[in-house]
Amino acid sequence: MQFVKAIFLLSCLLIVRDNHVKAGVDLFVVLDCGEIIIEGAGYVAERGRALIEELAKCIEFDLHSKENLNFLGLVRIFNQFLRKVSTNPFCIQKTMKRVGNYIRPYVNQYKEEKCMFGKNSTTKSHKPNKTNGDEN
Repeated sequence: MQFVKAIFLLSCLLIVRDNHVKAGVDLFVVLDCGEIIIEGAGYVAERGRALIEELAKCIEFDLHSKENLNFLGLVRIFNQFLRKVSTNPFCIQKTMKRVGNYIRPYVNQYKEEKCMFGKNSTTKSHKPNKTNGDEN
């Protein structure tokens, strides 16, 4: 099934080819920028458990409760956790600074690649090599 999906994707890209640039959207820029976002989100997600444990330690919340962990029990623990977090701005700020430090390199890379889409942004262009009479 993965092979069929790959063939379908490559076929779509072949059809789109240069038309995406003529339409004002450079598909390769979008893909490059999307890759930066995915890498940054993955980096933060990998460290998510440690962030939550550090936040729990900061607000003195026991994450390893012996309460019944059915769905309702999980919702109760989550509710208690959020209540305690929301009353402690110092811990929230500390955690947000850490997340900011995690994503800063990706934000800088996003800016360097000129991924800011909008009126005032200039996007880089990936021009395909036109060789062997491949001009349309």
